[in-house]
Amino acid sequence: MPGVTSLPPLELSGRAAPVTGAKHGIGAATVGPKRPRGGRLPSLERLASIIALLSLFAVPVAAAPPPLYHSPNDDGVSGGIPATVPPGQAVTLHLYLGVGTTASTQDACDQGDGEELCGHRATLEGTGVNLQSFTPADPDILFNLTANRIDLIGGDFQVGDLGPTKLGDLVIDGPEGGTLDLTLGEFVTTQLAKEKATVPTTIVALPEPAGPVPLAVGFALLLALPRRRPEGVSRRPGH
Repeated sequence: MPGVTSLPPLELSGRAAPVTGAKHGIGAATVGPKRPRGGRLPSLERLASIIALLSLFAVPVAAAPPPLYHSPNDDGVSGGIPATVPPGQAVTLHLYLGVGTTASTQDACDQGDGEELCGHRATLEGTGVNLQSFTPADPDILFNLTANRIDLIGGDFQVGDLGPTKLGDLVIDGPEGGTLDLTLGEFVTTQLAKEKATVPTTIVALPEPAGPVPLAVGFALLLALPRRRPEGVSRRPGH
C-alpha cells in the first residue's frame, strides 16, 4: 500500500524445541517442533517494536483483555486473581492468558471475527518476591528476567492463539510475603484490535508468615496474671 512501510521478514536461526503437551502445555499429546513463522526469533527489543508498530494500526476496542493468571494444576484453570501461594519456599507459577475459544472464519489477525490472540506484551513485578527462573512454554515467547521483574513478549501473528494459552513457568519465593503484580499488559487481537489490561493488578499474593509469639511477650503475659495463694495456706499476722 502506498505510504505504508512493510515489515522486513524475520530470518530463521534454528529449529524450535519440542513442546510437551498440546497447545502451550494443555492436554497429554506430544507436539513436535513448530514450523517457522517466517523466520528467526527476533530480539526482545525488535519484537517489542513490531508489536508497537502493529499497535499504530490497531483499533482500540472496549472488550476486556485476556486475563493473566496462575493455574495451580497447570491445566489452564485459574487459581483466582490474585491466587494465594505459601510464603517461605520456592513456588512454581504456571502463567496463562485466558484467551477465548471462538475461531475466526477467515484470516484471524487480519480480518478475523473470532477471539484469537495475535500478540501480547506483559510485565510482571514483584514486591517482597524474588523471581528465580522462567521457562517459556513456547520457544517463540521471549522474556527478560531480573530479580524482581519479568518482561514477556510473544504471539502468533498469522493464525493467533485460542483457548487458555500458557506463557511459561515462573519460579518465585517470598520469605516474608509479598505480591506479584501485572504492571503492563498490551494485546493485539483479531482485525488488529488493541486491548490494554488494567494495571497494576495483583496476580499472586504471598501472605506474611505467622510467626510464634515472642518470648518476651509470653513473659509479660505471665506477669500480668493475678497471683493466687494455694488453698489451706493462711497469711500469718505481720506477713
